[in-house]
Amino acid sequence: MERKMFPKDSLISLLFQCGHKLHHSDKSTLDPEQLFQGLSAQEQEELKTLLTKLTASWKEEE
Repeated sequence: MERKMFPKDSLISLLFQCGHKLHHSDKSTLDPEQLFQGLSAQEQEELKTLLTKLTASWKEEE
C-alpha cells in the first residue's frame, strides 16, 4: 500500500506531529505545562474545545 503524503503545514500533518510527540513521550514524566507552554491559557481552552468537538463528531460517525 502506498503511503499518502500530506503537506507539512496541513492540519492533518500537524495532528500527526502532535500525536507522534505524545505517543513517544514517557508518560511518567510528561509535563502538560511544558508541553503546552507555547499556548496561552485561552488558546489551550480553545484547543480543548475544538478537539472535544472533533472527537465527538467521530463518535457520531461510528
